[in-house]
Amino acid sequence: MAVIEHPGSSAQQITDLLAGRATQVIAPEELIQRPLSIQTLLDALARQAEANPELGARLNLQQVGILGQSLGAYTALASAGATLNRPQLERSCPPGFDSLNLSLLLQCLALQLPSETPELADQRIKAAIAINPLGSAIFGQDGYRQIDVPLMLVGGSADTVTPTLAEQIRPFTWLSQPQRYLLLMQKGTHFSTLDDAVEGEGVIPLPENVIGPDPAQARRYIQAVSLAFFKTYLSQEEDYRAFLTPAYISLLSGRALPLSLVQSLAPEQLPRQATVENAIVEAWQQEDSASLRGGGT
Repeated sequence: MAVIEHPGSSAQQITDLLAGRATQVIAPEELIQRPLSIQTLLDALARQAEANPELGARLNLQQVGILGQSLGAYTALASAGATLNRPQLERSCPPGFDSLNLSLLLQCLALQLPSETPELADQRIKAAIAINPLGSAIFGQDGYRQIDVPLMLVGGSADTVTPTLAEQIRPFTWLSQPQRYLLLMQKGTHFSTLDDAVEGEGVIPLPENVIGPDPAQARRYIQAVSLAFFKTYLSQEEDYRAFLTPAYISLLSGRALPLSLVQSLAPEQLPRQATVENAIVEAWQQEDSASLRGGGT
């Protein structure tokens, strides 16, 4: 597994911003450079694999999985095929700015990019997981529909940075890819799945009330589900598909951070729901009932 450091939008960049050494969270160009860095990494690995047969035998660079959180999740979506959507940005950004969706502050930076941008998708990526992604404005419905690889969106119902309804649940209804999953972590925050901060490793320490309940459990969820997801869609190990079902997720779910998994959700369901959790639970129950009637899992 390769972990990429993005200098223009790393933890160090946020630290510099808080210390007054930087004037913006990220430069608009980072929204292009991040997915291009994925392409650069895969190209570099391909050259190394060609020069080193032993390494080449261990790598399958035509079956690549990508997982990211927050801006990393944006990167995963763009690399998996989501396309920038300037008309949607113009509709979503000021003066009609939604102050309840902090992620729009970053998404609207894309309006400063040139009208012509490089191809951000990489055809070598065959499956993607996006945790707490932002994309409702920068991709919009049309951009999300360009994704044609298996995709899992992960959201936390207490996320105040990339609100779950706006940035994960509603975009999930836009996907046309049949191999799609929406994993909701009730009471999860934007930071639930992040590793513990270790001094000197470039991770910004956060107060416990910001991280939310039981982050260790949240990380175990992601480890278990991402293993099943990538084994199913990259290695084609069908035995793992049983772990990508509402029945298994209910077994995995803990009291501190209840989990829900949905594979289908109609846009017209959303306005009728009083809460994000109710929207997911109702869809989950409907899917489970349909599965039982059809004799499936």
